Amino acid sequence: MLILHLLCANLQLSHRLFCERHAISSLVCILHGFQTIPPLPTTSYASYLHMNFYYWLRYDVGMFEKHNAKLIYLTENGYASDQEDGGVAGEQLDRIPRHLFVRRFDLFCFCFAMVTYCFDIISDVITAAFHYYDDRAVACLFILLLSVVPSVVLNAVSFAWICDDNYSKAKAVKSRGNQPNGEDERESYFNHALLCIFQIGPLWWYYKALVHGIHFRMESDPIKRRKHFCRMIEAERDATLLRFFEGFLESAPQLIIQGNILSEYLWWHFNEANSIFELPRWVYVQLISMALSLLSVCWSISIQHRSLRMVRPDKVNMHPHESVLQLIWRFSTVASRFIVIVLSVSSYEFKVVPPLVLHFLVSMAHIKALQALNIPSRGLEEGLTLINAAIHTFTPFNMADGPTRWRYAAAYTVEAIEAILFFTFWMRDNSIQFPYKKEAAVLSGVLFVIGTYLSMIHI
Repeated sequence: MLILHLLCANLQLSHRLFCERHAISSLVCILHGFQTIPPLPTTSYASYLHMNFYYWLRYDVGMFEKHNAKLIYLTENGYASDQEDGGVAGEQLDRIPRHLFVRRFDLFCFCFAMVTYCFDIISDVITAAFHYYDDRAVACLFILLLSVVPSVVLNAVSFAWICDDNYSKAKAVKSRGNQPNGEDERESYFNHALLCIFQIGPLWWYYKALVHGIHFRMESDPIKRRKHFCRMIEAERDATLLRFFEGFLESAPQLIIQGNILSEYLWWHFNEANSIFELPRWVYVQLISMALSLLSVCWSISIQHRSLRMVRPDKVNMHPHESVLQLIWRFSTVASRFIVIVLSVSSYEFKVVPPLVLHFLVSMAHIKALQALNIPSRGLEEGLTLINAAIHTFTPFNMADGPTRWRYAAAYTVEAIEAILFFTFWMRDNSIQFPYKKEAAVLSGVLFVIGTYLSMIHI
């Protein structure tokens, strides 16, 4: 009924615009929520349908319309660059909501992000250790590489951002005619370097956001409250960007590798023992690791949306139940997608490369049509488009302002068609003797339906 209502509204809007374009006067009445449709102009029905379709694409779908980039909104808008004792600059106040509040749920999200980040990395290392002691050296090597290399990259980026912040603070101190304390600077660099060496540098930004969020709730002075709020959202900006990169540099590839290892082992074990029970311990450890990686991917997307809603004056902050709803939506759809990818890779190996390349090209076209960015730098626009197309391999991601309903509808339609085609060929392929084919297909389908249903409620 909701979809039918939206389509009717689109037809009404397009019809009215069409009539106005041909200078036909009409009387529009709004009674009891219903809008009377003006009479059709004296023109061909085909022309009317063509114009109706044009206005639907132009005004509702937003086809080829330029939009601002949400992914770099916080990067382009600095909030905490005010001087240490000077309060918040006036131009910065225009970029944040007038009514500021930080819920306990927001503080809980910072703590939850820190805990899940640690558990995700620790579970991967423990899984690799189990494979090593079970004489599965290749699996151990792949899991460790996908854990260590992205972690080193993220901590290097984190340390670079810390150095940039320290440089900005020292520059601000000098601009006030004071000299920065060199000993404190060296101690700060040393402490942060230790954090990054121990691979916990990204946690520093969550810690800063948590501290300033607590100070915001405890402070009564409005100027100081805004100051703490600005610094909290700047720290959260860096934390969410690092977590976003971690989700798709480490967690998403880890899911594919571990899922492929697990599916191939279960396949072999079922053929040998005709059962998937009595499994070794590393299987259960790896299942936990995969669940944490899946949670990390979904959380990295959800936290981006929640952070933007918190700081933008033109958006309404998300309530706790909305954040949970979005996390379940993402968890369901991403899990369904990964089932399809893992089963296709384990069954057909390198034969899945052409379909994945085709999916990437279709995603590029979809992004160019519905998520075109209004960015002065052509290189940055193309780079963000390529990144978003790569993310679409795993899950749809909306990086542009504007209506999102048709963007997600197009992306999930592509995923649904791919899943139906894969399971149709996979189920009929007698050379693939994978156990529990029907159960895997049903699980993927149920998760996809649940996720897309929740996405319609949320959007």
